[in-house]
Amino acid sequence: MSVLACIALCPDFLKDLLSSDRGTQALEQAQTTVGWSKRCVSYIKLTRDYLIGKNTSIVFLLFLLVFIMIVVFLRKKSNLVREKGPIVHWRIGDCVIILYGLVVVAYMLVVALVAPYQTYRYIMILMPGIALLLVYFIDRVTMNINRELIVRSIAYCTLFSFVISAYFTTGVAYLYQGYNEQVKTLENQRPYQAIIIADDAWYGTYLAPYVISSEAVYHTTSEDIMMLRDDKGEHTKETIVFVSKKLDISIEDALDQLHKAMGSKDAEELFCTIERPVYAFRLIW
Repeated sequence: MSVLACIALCPDFLKDLLSSDRGTQALEQAQTTVGWSKRCVSYIKLTRDYLIGKNTSIVFLLFLLVFIMIVVFLRKKSNLVREKGPIVHWRIGDCVIILYGLVVVAYMLVVALVAPYQTYRYIMILMPGIALLLVYFIDRVTMNINRELIVRSIAYCTLFSFVISAYFTTGVAYLYQGYNEQVKTLENQRPYQAIIIADDAWYGTYLAPYVISSEAVYHTTSEDIMMLRDDKGEHTKETIVFVSKKLDISIEDALDQLHKAMGSKDAEELFCTIERPVYAFRLIW
């Protein structure tokens, strides 16, 4: 229905899908299902990292376990009697939530199939839906529990989660903190010159926040690395190299060519960027 609505509102959608760079990338990616399951797992991990951070998985599971134990305990202590018979009374809200859940799952599967690379921006649209599904799950689990008791238990769990969050970062905070740490690492290298090795010129824009503290920035492709020999006179200056993972050659081959061109002996890996896989190295002379 969403696709039909897009076509009705913007007929050029099909033209863009069939002719634009991103549209053709998506179609080419969708022509093969090889590695689809791995990409699905990758997006599930991205969702987990965005919501709770990489360092809080165990804490989140412990919190969930404690919450379930409280719910089970209150269910056993509850004096409320369930309605007789196995009939399940469906509410309109139940149907809407189930449909919403199916849309979330379908979107994740489609994105994992057509996206040319894994990145957080493709799943950020799902966060309100996932939050709503979580609230609905808690509501359904606790619907037969005495409301006074459940309000008390939720208050305790909320207090516990706030205490935990004081020591562990959330998903968004984790990304922001990681980015700041990487930029700070580069600032500690000043003054330095930056070299970007990427076959896609767009990476120069993406890496702008990382290289803004450099004195000079040079961009080259995997085919023109050796031309750096003629571009600069100072070959022993502090140099930070950003190497895209998406090259026509391996990162190791790119660094080998760079060493021959620049006269450097080795490269020390500093970090890999948070979202797109770009590796930062410091040349050792």
